[in-house]
Amino acid sequence: MKIRKNGRRLVLSVVATVLCLGLVTSVTISVLASTETEYDLTTDPSGLGTVTINGAIWEIFQPTDPTGSGVFQSFFREQASGTERGYNTDGRPLQFDELKSKTFTRSVLLADVPQVKVGDVIYREFQLDINENKSDPDWYISLDEFQVWVTNNAELLGYDESARSFAAGTAELVYDLDVGIDGESMIKMDFRANPGSGKRDYRVFVPESNFEGKIGMYCVIFARHGDAYTTDDGYEEWGVAVYPATKAGYKFHDLNYNGIWDDGEPGLKGWTINLKGTDGMGSDVDLSTTTDDGGYYEFANLKPGTYTVSEVLKDETWFQSYPADPGTYEVTLKSGDDDKGNNFGNYQQADLSIDKTGKITYTIKVYNDGPSPALNVVVEDKLPGNLTWEISSSSGFTTITIDSGTLKGTIDSLAAGASAWVTVEADIDGDWENSPLPNTATTKSITPDPNESNNEDDADIPPVS
Repeated sequence: MKIRKNGRRLVLSVVATVLCLGLVTSVTISVLASTETEYDLTTDPSGLGTVTINGAIWEIFQPTDPTGSGVFQSFFREQASGTERGYNTDGRPLQFDELKSKTFTRSVLLADVPQVKVGDVIYREFQLDINENKSDPDWYISLDEFQVWVTNNAELLGYDESARSFAAGTAELVYDLDVGIDGESMIKMDFRANPGSGKRDYRVFVPESNFEGKIGMYCVIFARHGDAYTTDDGYEEWGVAVYPATKAGYKFHDLNYNGIWDDGEPGLKGWTINLKGTDGMGSDVDLSTTTDDGGYYEFANLKPGTYTVSEVLKDETWFQSYPADPGTYEVTLKSGDDDKGNNFGNYQQADLSIDKTGKITYTIKVYNDGPSPALNVVVEDKLPGNLTWEISSSSGFTTITIDSGTLKGTIDSLAAGASAWVTVEADIDGDWENSPLPNTATTKSITPDPNESNNEDDADIPPVS
């Protein structure tokens, strides 16, 4: 790694009392305060390409896409001849060489700074577009100071250059180019890295661990250019990349109406899913897609923003079991978010009815008026009198038993429009001759039934005359 040690000179005014012909003389001397390391990130053969300085990764960045609003969101511009410095804030008046418009110099939330994984470590990424003269040696520019602060005040003001700090208690320093294991540092940069206005040239990855517990706060960059290699043309612009986000999920047939996508429950194909909201640039977004063969849907390449995802029911026979009321997903997507698992569960009702006829012979018939299959259907009939009942015939039942005078039948699944029946017979008991035998049969299912009034039926057998 090629670096160069430079002395950073501070001009200090020192007053010395010199007795010479009765005069007191003030003497100004130049003191070498400390040494700093110069890191060459130019396109020259000596350039490092990438380097880690005090825990952050710095590198030349040469994207081919333009610095447009959909790709890069700037929040800080500074411009001056010779040297320039400043920081981003919503506060006014601005203090140094920042461009005054809030379009160019404004606050930025930490949540809007994208997370990037390098190896096994997560970082926050900032990007820089430099604009310098195209001729040698004016295409060089130095980054002499760079700090990242966090604050709860979007209108933070009052940076003290001599203390290199904001007022105590107003902001917290999370990264400093000059503080850490590598000591005071300066980066030599090069306009040729990605020439042209509107093209980003450099980026820095600051460890996510530096921001622990700071979510919800604002991020403030203080930057100074030109001490070692002067600024002599356009503005320098700091910002963050806009990485596309994804919103996705499945639509499934919730056959047992429990709001859970259980094994064996199919996805629903061809259903319309809508996404509406506002992206981070304030533009309205209104998109639709349809579910595939497995019920999957996806909205890809979304800009960061706030969105609502909803489904469209196919007809009045369908109902929603998931998600809970209001039955939509509302989310604020950040740059690069991959938000999946936004599932919708739907079911249809099964209108069960029962019809029982007979005298000494009872026939119990169960119908499913649909439109959904009825699952785990149970039919019960406490058979009357001191009679011995036997099953004479049946169709469509999974199991049928008569125990202690109670008939119980089960049907695993009764298709829409289908029916099942069972006929039971009994010998007449003498006790039955003197009074009618009232009898009621009932049916139920785990599938929701919109009309339970027809889920039982009576058949009274008159006395024998």
